[in-house]
Amino acid sequence: MDGLPQQKGSDVSWARREEVAKRLKTVEGQLRAVRRMVLGGDDPLDIATQASAALEGLRGAMKIVLRDYMDGRLNTDALEGDRELAFDQFVGVVERFIR
Repeated sequence: MDGLPQQKGSDVSWARREEVAKRLKTVEGQLRAVRRMVLGGDDPLDIATQASAALEGLRGAMKIVLRDYMDGRLNTDALEGDRELAFDQFVGVVERFIR
C-alpha cells in the first residue's frame, strides 16, 4: 500500500493520487523556501521566482485532480442521467480553480 487513505467516493486513481501527493510535497518545500527567503531578506525577484514555481506546481497538481474528476465521476454521473448536475458541479470547480 502507498500509505494514502482512500476516500469514499473518490475518483482519483491510486497512481494519480501518488503523483498529486508527490507534486504537493514539492510545492510544500517550495513554499517553505519562499518563507525562509522572505524572513532572510532575500531579493524580491528571487522570492517571486520561487513563489511562481510553487504556484505552477500547485496548478499542475490541480490539473491532474480535475482531469481525473472529468474521466471518472463526471462521465459516470453523465451516464447515469445526472449530466446537467455533473456539468454544473464541474464548472463550479473550474471557476474556483481559475479565479
